[in-house]
Amino acid sequence: GITVKAVYYTVGQFDMVVIVEGNDQAAIASLLATNALGNIRSQTMLAYTVDEMKNITAMMP
Repeated sequence: GITVKAVYYTVGQFDMVVIVEGNDQAAIASLLATNALGNIRSQTMLAYTVDEMKNITAMMP
């Protein structure tokens, strides 16, 4: 499953940002089900902490 960590209302291109945590398949399944309702459009992105990004960039050749 997924856990909703935070919800923010925004001004600009997007009306809302929802931060969720969970495995990739559960998150995509939830997103597809919500989008299938037809009244929202979404965009997804991955976010990393500073330490996570340090570990990722350390793997670069």
